[in-house]
Amino acid sequence: WVSAAPIVDSTPIPHRRVDVEVLRSILDSSRRVRALKVRYQSMNAARPEPLWRWISPHAFGNDGLRWHVRAYCHVEAKFKDFILSRCLDAKDDAEPGASSDQDTYWNEVFPVILTPNPNLSEEQQKIIALDYSMTSRRITVPVRKALLYYFRKRLRLDVASTLDNLRETPVIVANHEAFEAALAEAGA
Repeated sequence: WVSAAPIVDSTPIPHRRVDVEVLRSILDSSRRVRALKVRYQSMNAARPEPLWRWISPHAFGNDGLRWHVRAYCHVEAKFKDFILSRCLDAKDDAEPGASSDQDTYWNEVFPVILTPNPNLSEEQQKIIALDYSMTSRRITVPVRKALLYYFRKRLRLDVASTLDNLRETPVIVANHEAFEAALAEAGA
């Protein structure tokens, strides 16, 4: 196989720039359990300009397209995700605003139950079950509640019923009501 390698490619994803010095500061702050002042460019309409804000970082997450730092936001007094490429600068050091133990949505996991889309033919449902390594046409995917929003986006579960041809949607969430409740609870 190595001597006759097949042609391989993947869908390119544009690179997201992350300032190395800012990342080092965030990593250091997280390791030392300290707060850090970051200059952050939010996409919030109420904050159109970069804002210096105190955060207490404690974890990192990836949604498949970009890296986030999970941190307590001292401005909004709650745990939030900050996109690393939008952290423009970092400075200072202070006591943390909250402990990572208090980040309920990061620490709690929600079991998302996926099943083949019932709008598919019997044979199509069988292959989807095989594709996703389902047992009895179900698979439970444990997802941190803080990451449910990104999970839903990544699988296009948020737009599948309105933008996609239903037959092109391979899986659905079997525990949809509980899933939506967990999303709402986590603020997504």
